Amino acid sequence: MLFSEFNQQFVRPDYLLDDLWASLDNHGTVHLQGPMHAGKSWTLRALHREARDRGCRVLSLSGREDAERWPLRLVEEALAEELSTECAWSMWQTMIHSDLASAIQVFLDQLMDENELSHLIVTVDDLEQEGDLWGEIEGCLVVTTGRSDSPRRTMSIDPRSAENRGVVRHFIQAVGAADDVADEVLERSGGLFGVARLYTACLDAGIVKKDGLPDRDRLFSVYLERLRDTTGAVFYKAHQRVLALLALARSPVSARALKDWGAALSEAPFCLFELRHVLRTYGDEPFYVIRYPELADVLPPREIHSAHRRMSSLVGADELGEAYIYALRFAPWHRRECGDPAADRDDLARRCWEAGNLAIDDDQLDLGVELLGLAVERTASETMEAAYYPYEFVSALINRGDLGRALRVARSDWRRVSADPKATPMMRGLSTLNLARTYHQLESHEEALEHYQNSLPDLGKAGLEQEQIGALRGKSWVEMYLGIPEFASTSRKAVGMCRELMQRSSPPEWMADEVLDQLASHGDLLAEAARDEKGSQARTLLQLEALHAYREAEELYRTLEVEDEEFVVEMRVARAEVLNDLHRFAEAEKQARSALELADESLDVDPELLTRLDHCLGLAFFAQHKVSQAEATFVRASQRAPETQPLPFATASYTAVEGTAFLISGRYEKARDQFLRLLQMVDEREELEPIRPGALYFLAEAEGNLGRLERALELYLEAEQDLRGQEHPGLGPEYSEVLMSIAWALAELGREEEALRYCREAHRALTDRPADPETEGDRAHILLVEGLALRGSGRAEEALVRYLDSIHRLELRRKLGFPQSHLPLLSSRMEKAELLRDLGRRQEALEDCAEAARLLEEMEGMGHEHLRWRRAQVEVLRGVLLVETGSVEAGRECLMTALDFLEEEIRSGKLHLLPSVLRAARHWIGSHSDQGWKTACASMEKRVSQYSELLAQERSDFLSREIQRFREWAEQLAARRRKVLEDQPVLSSLFKG
Repeated sequence: MLFSEFNQQFVRPDYLLDDLWASLDNHGTVHLQGPMHAGKSWTLRALHREARDRGCRVLSLSGREDAERWPLRLVEEALAEELSTECAWSMWQTMIHSDLASAIQVFLDQLMDENELSHLIVTVDDLEQEGDLWGEIEGCLVVTTGRSDSPRRTMSIDPRSAENRGVVRHFIQAVGAADDVADEVLERSGGLFGVARLYTACLDAGIVKKDGLPDRDRLFSVYLERLRDTTGAVFYKAHQRVLALLALARSPVSARALKDWGAALSEAPFCLFELRHVLRTYGDEPFYVIRYPELADVLPPREIHSAHRRMSSLVGADELGEAYIYALRFAPWHRRECGDPAADRDDLARRCWEAGNLAIDDDQLDLGVELLGLAVERTASETMEAAYYPYEFVSALINRGDLGRALRVARSDWRRVSADPKATPMMRGLSTLNLARTYHQLESHEEALEHYQNSLPDLGKAGLEQEQIGALRGKSWVEMYLGIPEFASTSRKAVGMCRELMQRSSPPEWMADEVLDQLASHGDLLAEAARDEKGSQARTLLQLEALHAYREAEELYRTLEVEDEEFVVEMRVARAEVLNDLHRFAEAEKQARSALELADESLDVDPELLTRLDHCLGLAFFAQHKVSQAEATFVRASQRAPETQPLPFATASYTAVEGTAFLISGRYEKARDQFLRLLQMVDEREELEPIRPGALYFLAEAEGNLGRLERALELYLEAEQDLRGQEHPGLGPEYSEVLMSIAWALAELGREEEALRYCREAHRALTDRPADPETEGDRAHILLVEGLALRGSGRAEEALVRYLDSIHRLELRRKLGFPQSHLPLLSSRMEKAELLRDLGRRQEALEDCAEAARLLEEMEGMGHEHLRWRRAQVEVLRGVLLVETGSVEAGRECLMTALDFLEEEIRSGKLHLLPSVLRAARHWIGSHSDQGWKTACASMEKRVSQYSELLAQERSDFLSREIQRFREWAEQLAARRRKVLEDQPVLSSLFKG
């Protein structure tokens, strides 16, 4: 804590700071020892100030604070220094099986590694008890201060040394004293920094004269005499009382507390200002501390006795008032000091417990934790109320994030109760449950399960029904994490207890909240378990039961007198997430929309819940190919994400989702850019490494659709290497999907035999997955790719069989309501139509085109977006088939419609559609007779000239091949119609390259 005058009166203690900085490379611990007022705290603050300029981080602790609080204080100090503290989890984990010193060392060591710190300083001011908590960490220097010697490396502040006297003299001169006065003050202060400061302050205020400086032993008496002469009778009711109170105070106090203790500050409004020379102030309110506790020795004993009694009385109407809280903390010490009878420990413990719970309800978590801790320390009672003190204390510590201290308290209480032969079932049950849930928070699941199980018999004997439900709830989650199948029945047992209690004529007051929490937890448990369940049927049953639990919770909420609309929002979001998992996307969208409407009406919804809601709604839109709505929702979620999620994961997640949205909408260049950006993030952040295979896969998808097949194949193969052996990929496809994509790229590159080999591997990979509609969809995709490879190798009839099988499977999925089946079904129909055209079965091919067109209409009706270019491709093939079957005019109309569609899409940036344009243009021109060919060329001249500029901008092997095919066709046609070509310079130059 930096006192207010430090910066104005700063003088650098060179000989101390230089030695401390020299010790930094040696690491270890340095103890700064010296008498009271020698300047130890001043030196630490000077060290902290210089550390900022040197770029070295400092974590500051108070030696007067219980060492058990230091782990959390270190985390808070690191956060204040803007350091990453993910390593705190390692500290809590270390405390399970090791001591406090080991845990602190693990934290500091990993903190330096995590933040790439070459040096770190930890300061512990006013260390009252020497403890062996600081190990040797390279680059980490621990500096402690105290009045006593230490077995560690010690730097002493000797008031009589020449170096110290030089610093003190420099300070005296810096605040305005003349040289002769500086020498006298230095001598009378004995070289003590704090005493010299009081002399200079009294000189400056005219309290003492430079030609009559009192000795150090009389300085405080003279100070009080001058103050009494200046202030008059109010001195006794205000100034003297304030000095007595602050001289005895065990912590900084405010003016409000001083008034509650009887200081007449209203009669002396400038009292605290007039005492400024002997007080130290902190903060904005401010809080006051006596700078010179020796003042108590020159105050009247009756005033000291009165101050002790005032500060030990539980005064103040406000149970969270400062004076009342101070008495809860320090009343036993004050009573002991003034000889009063000791306070009733159990009464004081009860008051601490009540005030602690009030503080937690008032969002003063730190204060609540402290008071509940005092209740645990002071109680000697075995009442039911006292048995809850450790239970609620540990709850508060867990909520505060102090898991290490929570474990030590819970473990200590459990050992005490276990060793007590007189312990009641209630005491045993609560202490065991307390330890179980602490292990649960620390993810020590085996220990948690053992203690949850052991707590249940005692909780049942004691009739603690609420705690029984909590133990069953925790046990079910731990069983799920450990893969124990009974997790669902354990959770159902807790739900059954809740329902039974609700049916009582007079259910307990806590029952309403408990049953809602249990139903919500039951749903969360089943939904979480379903995501890891490999069996299709078992997974679906878990998901359906989760939906029922969420629905029951919301319906029950409506019948209970509970005011928490956020609970309803959370239940609807949870249901929408499960519906997404079930691929019931339209229902998921409906649930998410209703949650969003309710959240918009409430201004007090948790931002993290809103982010979940947006992400869930975006996925529902995305799965239904409502791409623009999905993008808008994901953008809204990403704007909230930095406040609610670790930034790297949030940014990577939304970059991936946006890139996939570009893929679906056919904006492959933008998709490629997004996934390149995502791979760059992965390279920069080690924790994002699990999503690398997915990023590679989707980048390959974009490159493949842009015609860069060789590059796509390289990326697919790299993704396959990374994905191999991963059980739960962080983003993207299953292993079988990657194998299928490799096969597709090989087939497109004319490497059909290799493609077929990868198709066989993909089929084998599918056999390791449960037989469900999703697996059947992937199998249909593989059959489609197999058909492509077989067609390329000249095995047309075999290819046709694969296409028919693929279409049959996808049609079945479409009828079952799986919207993801539409796009692959469209591809299968088109590939089959192309193959039938090759086989001369053009009428059958036209029937498939008609089916594809109907499928597109169905997709539009479902809200699918970005279908215009897909419709154009269908129209191109249909036009070609119509021309070839003799329906020339109808074919030309289809081709021209397709060209109009494609031109619009190309202008929006979909350059990958240029081959479709060339195909449509070629067949449209070729559909004219010799007599009408010149007119056809003229009408196409303007359109083709617009495309030629785009062709020059886009460089890819795929487009080059397509252009070459177009050129070959044009040259063959030109041989027969050269005269017409000479009249059309744009087409001529295009055809000739």
